[in-house]
Amino acid sequence: MKKKKEPRITPESAIKAALDILEEDGLESVSLRRIAAKLNVQAPALYWHFQNKQDIINDMAQFILADNIKNLCKPSEPQKLAEWLVEMAHTLRNALLSHREGARIVAGAGLDRARALAELSELMTGVMREAGFDECSSGIATTTIIDYTFGYVIEEQAGYPAEPENVEDLYIQFPHLAAAYRAKESLSAAELFDKGLNLIIQGIGSSK
Repeated sequence: MKKKKEPRITPESAIKAALDILEEDGLESVSLRRIAAKLNVQAPALYWHFQNKQDIINDMAQFILADNIKNLCKPSEPQKLAEWLVEMAHTLRNALLSHREGARIVAGAGLDRARALAELSELMTGVMREAGFDECSSGIATTTIIDYTFGYVIEEQAGYPAEPENVEDLYIQFPHLAAAYRAKESLSAAELFDKGLNLIIQGIGSSK
């Protein structure tokens, strides 16, 4: 009797399966064993392409980012640097939001396989250098904007804790904090992101 041939596994099919698992059950459920089961193969079949879960995460990050940043280009005019940095940050945020726990995945990825993240960082740093910033300032500005975006979206995707029952008592104890929270209540997540981002970019501009 002829032995049944196992389905051919490609890195692309494995990553698609990993992303399906991610959407269904979250990042903690993504594993080589779970991916193999979804593809109806034995787990060792995946070791041709991935040594461990970190390799899977790196390639998931590449998938999440690649389509979103492939068409990015330098600003048409150097004086439009601030607008361009805002566009870059929003492009990254939208990419992270396109998948459940996208920010956690990309923030934990290695640049050797998640090349789209390296390409974005290279582009941003190069634009900063052309705008007159030195090597150190360009690198710090780039990582600050990217790290802010990661942190913001990680919190955004995790959801915010419900207000405690004694919230009014807490507001009495911390009036300035209460006023700040209430001032933000009318703003959307994107608007809040923009406000923090603009503070960072203003600081970058004044440091030149």
